[in-house]
Amino acid sequence: MTVHEHTRTEAGPDTSRCECCGHQAKPADLYVRAVPDSSRAHPTDPTQDGVRIACACSPQHADELVEQGRQEWVDEQLWTAKARRAAERWSQSRLTISHFARLAGLTPEQLDRALRWQASTDREAHPSG
Repeated sequence: MTVHEHTRTEAGPDTSRCECCGHQAKPADLYVRAVPDSSRAHPTDPTQDGVRIACACSPQHADELVEQGRQEWVDEQLWTAKARRAAERWSQSRLTISHFARLAGLTPEQLDRALRWQASTDREAHPSG
C-alpha cells in the first residue's frame, strides 16, 4: 500500500485533533495520512479498501498512526467488510458461495475465513451464559 503524506491541506477528515495524542490544532497545521485500517471497506471503490484518512499533529504521530494500523491489521476483518458490502449490493438474488465470494473480491477460502472470524468475534463480544 502506498501511504501519502500531505501537510497543510484542507483535504481529509473534518477534525482539528491529532488522532494519536488528542492535541487540538488548526486543521491547516495537521498532517493527513492514509492509514491502514482492516475494518474499512469503501462503499463504492474496492481499490480504497483497507485505508482510512487520519490526522496527526506531527510527522512522528502520523508515522505512529500508520504503524498502529499495520500492527492491528487483521485480513479476516477486511474480508468481512468486503463481504458485508457485497451482501448489501446483491441481497436480492440467490448466489452460490463461489459467486458471492467473487462479487466480494474474495476467494471462497477468504470468505470462509472471514465468516469464521466474524463468528468468533461475535462470540467473544456476546458470550452466552
